[in-house]
Amino acid sequence: MQQDMQGLQRNPNRDLFMNLQGAKPVTSSAVSSADEYSFPKADFWWTGKPPVHGVCPGVDVNGKITSLPLPDCEKGTRQSLLDYFDNTWTLTEVLFSGLMGKEVFLRSPWHQLRHPLIFYYGHVACLYINKFRVAGLLKEGVNEYMEQIMETGVDEMSWDDLSKNEMEWPELREVTEYRRTVYNIVKDGIGIYSV
Repeated sequence: MQQDMQGLQRNPNRDLFMNLQGAKPVTSSAVSSADEYSFPKADFWWTGKPPVHGVCPGVDVNGKITSLPLPDCEKGTRQSLLDYFDNTWTLTEVLFSGLMGKEVFLRSPWHQLRHPLIFYYGHVACLYINKFRVAGLLKEGVNEYMEQIMETGVDEMSWDDLSKNEMEWPELREVTEYRRTVYNIVKDGIGIYSV
């Protein structure tokens, strides 16, 4: 009886043998320790500051990272804004670092109402670039392809949003490098432009 109840509460994605592209799921035995999709993530993964005490704001001596309070835009300093940015950027990477396996990043959810997780990994970086462009701080984007596929989330009122789930998404390494480039642009922007 207990096994039957556990089966009812499980995520239906766990039982899929084929993803939407028809590829077989990656099993944990097929992932090497050097694989970019494995856990713990290699050094390349951290596109900003790694979650290390004394390096990234908000990381305590035990290695636990917590969110910093929202900076006061009227009284805040450039450094408090940069600390907050570094903290939130690293929190996002810590969250995604727990995902193991290529399929977890690239498979669309069974209900087809959201994009694969690789979209969300690149989405925030894309939003930064779009906001910098709207503000006139950048004349061009960083990577037109990434910005095109990752700029818009799911809008259930739009007819074509979910067609993205049928496409081939970029590899994790490509999105990671895009995030690294965006991190440096935003960090430099915080240092240059008035608060």
